[in-house]
Amino acid sequence: MNFENQHQAILSEDFYFKPELTYFLQVKLNQVEGKLWATPISGKGSGDLANLAEADAFLELPDNRSNFTKGEVFPVIIYRQ
Repeated sequence: MNFENQHQAILSEDFYFKPELTYFLQVKLNQVEGKLWATPISGKGSGDLANLAEADAFLELPDNRSNFTKGEVFPVIIYRQ
């Protein structure tokens, strides 16, 4: 995938999912002291379209693991400013 909108954000809380595919976590973004933080929107997974109304972006989590810890940095696809 080649997105012109390539950024990174810091995960603001721990997150878990069963791997085997890339997970696009719906997140709300906040900028604190020049750093972009991504807070997960709870719901029924990356396909939960109802969450799009609350989220600002997708945090791209790799398919080779299942636990993600607060403070880790991942690519983010921003669709709302």
